[in-house]
Amino acid sequence: MIRILLILVFACLQLSTAQAQRRAPQNQTPTELETLVSLDSNRFAMVLLNKANPPTTLGIRLINQEEDIVAEKTLDLTRQGLLTQFEGAFEWQGDLIVLTSMFYPGPKRNHLIFQRFSIPSLEEQTIKILDEAYSPQQYRIPFGFNTSANDDYFFSYSWTYTIPDDPAKLSVKVFDRNMEEVWTQRYLLPFKNETFYIYDCAINNEGTAFIFCENYNGKPGKYIDEAKVEHFILAGKANQENLIEYKLSVADEVLIGLQSRLDSSGTIVGAAFTRDDKKKTLIDGVYVFNIPPDGKSIQRSTIPLDNDMYKAAYPYGEKESAFSMNKHKLSTSFLMDHVYLEEDGSMVLVGEYRRENPNYYDIEFNDILVLKVKPNRNSFEWVKRVPKRQTGMQGAWGVYSYQAFKKKGNYFFLFNDNLENKPDEDGKIRNLQTYEGTQSAILLMQVTSEGDLFRNDLTSIARAQKIAAIMPQRAWEISNKTRVVLYGERPLSRSGDVAGLLFYFGWGPDLK
Repeated sequence: MIRILLILVFACLQLSTAQAQRRAPQNQTPTELETLVSLDSNRFAMVLLNKANPPTTLGIRLINQEEDIVAEKTLDLTRQGLLTQFEGAFEWQGDLIVLTSMFYPGPKRNHLIFQRFSIPSLEEQTIKILDEAYSPQQYRIPFGFNTSANDDYFFSYSWTYTIPDDPAKLSVKVFDRNMEEVWTQRYLLPFKNETFYIYDCAINNEGTAFIFCENYNGKPGKYIDEAKVEHFILAGKANQENLIEYKLSVADEVLIGLQSRLDSSGTIVGAAFTRDDKKKTLIDGVYVFNIPPDGKSIQRSTIPLDNDMYKAAYPYGEKESAFSMNKHKLSTSFLMDHVYLEEDGSMVLVGEYRRENPNYYDIEFNDILVLKVKPNRNSFEWVKRVPKRQTGMQGAWGVYSYQAFKKKGNYFFLFNDNLENKPDEDGKIRNLQTYEGTQSAILLMQVTSEGDLFRNDLTSIARAQKIAAIMPQRAWEISNKTRVVLYGERPLSRSGDVAGLLFYFGWGPDLK
């Protein structure tokens, strides 16, 4: 089992926030943590937005190894009377990059704006409009971006969404380290705007851009027939007029929760749960694929997975208690979240049970399913369940679900749990209770490369700072991935007011 090392709570960050609130109106000062960007072994940047709806100011705070704020900058998100929307922030070539988009209501035009800040001064080096897209205001998701693993390329796409029945228009731009255009191309796609969807993008070390997308061949509406969803990847290259299409869907199988990613080796890997076209409720397998770096082929396989295998993967005894709340089968509520490619060709897949109740306003975030696929891609080396029971109201999801980390063949899952779910002397939990928000036990569950499960309890670390619960999606690795920063909520009063606080732990010495 790993040894968790508590370092020090960032009390100075909360004090700084309180001072800023006294200096300016609360709805103007950036105090809401949006994201955190790890810059190097000693520093990271906090990106904050103010509490106005929509936000009108963005703050950047540079933090050093001693937890001091060494530089601050505030950006006005209103330009020429128009609202600018935060799109993302990341480190690139040692600099901090901030991307925003500005919407012009008349022509319904969006501009994607690139800003580059030097470290540690936060002096603005570059500001540049990268591209434009036309879309209704309520569909302001026209842009995507990524960088290559070797930092040689920055890539962005824009999707012009005007009339729902019109064909989708896609613009791709690839830039070099100096933000000079390497290649650009516009494409008219054979898919309607209302049925087409882009869920991710990537660029490899050779400057080839990939768009991960899907198209719905049914009639758009409240309920989607997954059997009519077509999954594919589009690839664009310099000096090539047309996109290359990699079809991912397979005959007689419905793909559920497909995830695709570009591995550091240059291989595109992906996975989804599957069900038979004629069956609606139970998963019957896992579909995996990979596209080698040369891009000349696609390798696919489907591995059987049934409810008996799911039951056998329960770690707290021979089977789950009949009295366990929210007990469920291997249903189509499982969605794939993470795909890891190992050096020997094996794959580790991670999915979570997420079920929305159509008749109520709640959603369930239950078991995490971890599966290791053998290098031959024909069977599983092991299947492991990380038991979890969470139920929350729609829209109040910050404390639910989980965050995943990979460390030297080990897989870690961070989440809030019910305080009553404690193992007995035999290491078993007899009856899992549901976590429904408020005060929690904070768990870091570990699955080793051999499929062994360990339970690490971080609750005492959080309680020492009076933190009631964490927000799992707001957890980041910093200091060359040797520490994890967590964002937790500390109750201020019985009225329900809370204050955000950052704290962290370090990985054990054998997992640096």
